[in-house]
Amino acid sequence: MPVDSARALETIVGTLVPHLGTTMAKAAVAAHSQRLGIDGDEISPEQIEALLHKILVGMSIFVGREKAVAISEEARAAVRGLGA
Repeated sequence: MPVDSARALETIVGTLVPHLGTTMAKAAVAAHSQRLGIDGDEISPEQIEALLHKILVGMSIFVGREKAVAISEEARAAVRGLGA
């Protein structure tokens, strides 16, 4: 079930901020969203998964694979709480 894009992206950024900082979290979400063609008012669960995968790959460089997976799961759960 699609959810509001702005809320979902803000939620993902919010889960990344404690680990990457505000600037890096916002930049990562914005850049990957653009590359994946995520725009519009709604975001599908498939788009969310694709975005989280891209972020996980990049984040692994900064925090390590294991921590990146945990953060990705945290973001996934937070977005799921929005109804996705």
